[in-house]
Amino acid sequence: MSREAPEPWASWMIEAGTVDPRGKTPRASMRELAERAGVTVTTITSMVFGDRHTEPGTIDRVAAALHVDVRLVSQMVGRARSVREPYVMPDEVHLLSTRERAAITLLIRAIAEERESRGNEAPITRAGESPALTAVSEAGPTVSHDRARETAAERRSRRGSQA
Repeated sequence: MSREAPEPWASWMIEAGTVDPRGKTPRASMRELAERAGVTVTTITSMVFGDRHTEPGTIDRVAAALHVDVRLVSQMVGRARSVREPYVMPDEVHLLSTRERAAITLLIRAIAEERESRGNEAPITRAGESPALTAVSEAGPTVSHDRARETAAERRSRRGSQA
């Protein structure tokens, strides 16, 4: 016997039209939602009933299929998050090796996982930064924000004029 979707999931599914086509009255259908979101029924039921960890990409697809704000869906599955502008790599990223880009990606994921494990609250350090950023700044010389924004072309030009 299948379980009924609890609120607010059931209302979201009905409003989005993810209903059982065999019923005379609209009834929320996890199978229909799974098809629209491109995931398995097991993933949907686990998500709705909190049976296991749900990946952010799955949350995004389900929120889109339901036409519900991703922050609400994230909150319902215990993965509250804020929606900010997407992170855009600086233009100089092409100067990095594949290994360096992979290291930066791992650093970003480590910071995100740390925040997620703390309920999305960034721990505050004496510098007001996350521990990962503090560790980076303690590991090497600091660079001013103005200098960090300098483009590769500007650096080459500056080096050429110093010669």
